[in-house]
Amino acid sequence: MYFSVSHAGQEVSLQFGDTPDSFRALAQWAERFGGTVTGCPTTHHDGRQAVHCEVKFTDNGVKVEAYAFISANKAAPAAT
Repeated sequence: MYFSVSHAGQEVSLQFGDTPDSFRALAQWAERFGGTVTGCPTTHHDGRQAVHCEVKFTDNGVKVEAYAFISANKAAPAAT
């Protein structure tokens, strides 16, 4: 996980790793802080397909963005 903090902008950015567990973690953040996880297809620099997943919310006046680029071949299988 990587993170950055902007004191002047009152913003925190959290980048999660390229694993299916990252999506579950983003969903937990969304549930806890009232955000919604969104996903958008994208392509890595090396041409691999991926999904850019993110959740945004504000907590105590601080804007938080948590996101991950999850490779399509690492996506969790669909529930049956």
